[in-house]
Amino acid sequence: MEMGIKMTENIIDMTETLQKFYKDDTIIKAEAIGKNVLILRKDKIKVLNKKTYAYNVEYRWLSVDISDPEAFVCILGREHIGCLGKEAKQAIQGKSLFDIFQLF
Repeated sequence: MEMGIKMTENIIDMTETLQKFYKDDTIIKAEAIGKNVLILRKDKIKVLNKKTYAYNVEYRWLSVDISDPEAFVCILGREHIGCLGKEAKQAIQGKSLFDIFQLF
């Protein structure tokens, strides 16, 4: 049984917007809901346990709601999370980042 809240109906796909704005071809998927943004990148990250992941998810919390066209640059804070290949595959196949990572 899968736990968590399905938020798909409220999620805004920011992938193309962020790829173009940052000129970043490592961005695979980016989604936003309210004042929260998740960005999946194919970009190596080394985390505190010294493990290296081929993918990472950046979680950004914003000062304004994503309904503001420039909200994604109003960043209050961010953190990076190492991502397993199976999680990245789920996202690529269409599952929401918010459903996969269940940050809140």
